[in-house]
Amino acid sequence: MTSSSISKQHPLLRLLRYAKNYRPQVWTAATFTVLNTIFDLAPSYLIGANQEIDT
Repeated sequence: MTSSSISKQHPLLRLLRYAKNYRPQVWTAATFTVLNTIFDLAPSYLIGANQEIDT
């Protein structure tokens, strides 16, 4: 590979430019990732809140 074929642009910016066509899918995936994290943490929080009420 020659240096002229390698882009000087930051890799993340190149990835975002490529992902522009997939923006709805990216937003959907990000939304479900956040929701999944919330639902993963909810049981621990609810158990802790319940123990505080009992004591």
